Amino acid sequence: MEDAAAGWYSWLVIASLRLCLVLPLVLVLAFISRKSASRTVCVLLAAGLLAGVAASLLPALFRITIPALEATRAFGADLPEELRHPAVTLPATPVPGSVPGASPDPLPWTVVCIWAAGAFAFFLFRGWQYCSSLVRFAKSKPVHTDHPAAVLLRNLAQGLKRQPWMFEDDAVSGPVVHGFLHPRLLVSAGFLERDAATQEMVFRHELEHLRGHDVIIRSFLELAAIVFWFHPLVHLLLRQYDRAVEMACDDAVLAEGIPASKYGEALVEEAKEGRMSRRQIREVRTRLMAVLRPDKRRSLPNARAVISLGLLFLVALAPLALTGFSPYPSHERFQPLQADARLGALWRLRVGRGDIVDDWSGHNRHGRINGATWVRDPQRGACLSFDGKNDILVLPGVESDWTFGPLTVAMWLKMPATSDGGGLLLRGDFNQTWCAARAHMGNGVFRIFGERELSLTAKHGPEGGASTLSPGRFPTFDSFGISDEQCPVEMPVDEWVHLAFSLTHEDEYSRSIRFYVNGKLSHTRLLDLRTAPDPNFDWPAECWYFGRGEAPPVHGNHYEGLLSDLAVFNIALTEEQVRQVMNGDFRLPPP
Repeated sequence: MEDAAAGWYSWLVIASLRLCLVLPLVLVLAFISRKSASRTVCVLLAAGLLAGVAASLLPALFRITIPALEATRAFGADLPEELRHPAVTLPATPVPGSVPGASPDPLPWTVVCIWAAGAFAFFLFRGWQYCSSLVRFAKSKPVHTDHPAAVLLRNLAQGLKRQPWMFEDDAVSGPVVHGFLHPRLLVSAGFLERDAATQEMVFRHELEHLRGHDVIIRSFLELAAIVFWFHPLVHLLLRQYDRAVEMACDDAVLAEGIPASKYGEALVEEAKEGRMSRRQIREVRTRLMAVLRPDKRRSLPNARAVISLGLLFLVALAPLALTGFSPYPSHERFQPLQADARLGALWRLRVGRGDIVDDWSGHNRHGRINGATWVRDPQRGACLSFDGKNDILVLPGVESDWTFGPLTVAMWLKMPATSDGGGLLLRGDFNQTWCAARAHMGNGVFRIFGERELSLTAKHGPEGGASTLSPGRFPTFDSFGISDEQCPVEMPVDEWVHLAFSLTHEDEYSRSIRFYVNGKLSHTRLLDLRTAPDPNFDWPAECWYFGRGEAPPVHGNHYEGLLSDLAVFNIALTEEQVRQVMNGDFRLPPP
């Protein structure tokens, strides 16, 4: 249900913006064409409104970028197609404990409910108006076919497929034509007593509504008004269309050779005798001024000319109709590297939108964002910001050895002055428990598996790392039951710093751990695993987590700052290769 509401909300916002792009041009063209035949203006207005509505259903070939639109939360991430089909399927629901994104956004559902209620109310109102007109016709008295006015109407309606029936009702303010399958003309008793010349002018006006199919076209436009009941430009265009239709019917009367002064007198007389509102009186005044304009064209275009004009106008509107809006610039073209087993994953974070962590290694290990937000840094471009509370990345695990190696993890970090370090990359379970587990492997063989984490902690004392929370910004690698190795170089704040960690299997019992800061080897430690308190194997985690603190020194302390270019290699990079990666070149020499 939430997905359907989000889809409708997105469509309403995008369609409304496209109407804001198309309809002003339509209104301007209609104003410029005011001296042309009014039927031409009707075609422009009707075609423009229908084109604007249809544009919301068409793909956008052009784009207008307005960053402020991101606040509407109506725009999808517009991700490259390759990122929508990761090779590894992550859990469908947000990770427990990650508050952002855990509950659905109430905005789409609220807006869609308000829109649906308004559209339904608007539909009921229009339906009530239509039913009231039917009741009025049902209560009216048919005019006898031998009445002179009825005879005159039949003579003027020659050539129409469906000739209107005439009814009499004193409650109407003026002649009204209704229906298209069974057209009916409703007039007052006073109108039937007027002279034949006046009746002929009024009949010609009303019959032009039928010849121009105004009732049918107005019904389609009314549907657009119901859907976009909240859009002021739609109602403004409909009002202009109604006025242009009345003027087109006036032009049809004058085209028969009837003097403009005489027809103008008939309009004034009709306004005096009818019970009209102030708005209707203003409309009559506007029509009267158009009738008396000597420079206005009165010729009626034929059907072919009308169709040709409408098609030409739609072609002219096509560039605007095919223009969409987005808060995001065109994304960087997704061109992953050729898959190489030595490069397990390369989360470059170049998309800059959506909840996908883009993997450029060629292995399609795309992750998911929980809470972290996209920002644009002047140095690194698109990157992710973590609030230090509950923002994390859920990443597909890479087949790698965190106990003996070879392994290299590299990343760009930028921390604010308020940052107190925290967990970086966790190979373990998302349960806020630093642990190990004993598993039966078959044939009476048992193995112990322990969690691993790369983090930023306080500086170790003479006796090693702390067993409780120790905030700090010194790079640290914790292996449950084995060791906690630390780089003596503290990470700077308010600037980008490149951090790399590598692990190498030196011999059967020892491993070498190296830390690189900004491409320079900062610390090396050789460890004999036979001296480890509780040797174990890597935790068999399907997912890794970035930004989550679970090891004792960072327990509950999550990373705060920016992240860019997180890479995992299944080889131990040399210092020269680390600098190459720091400069954005992730290609490896042939094996």
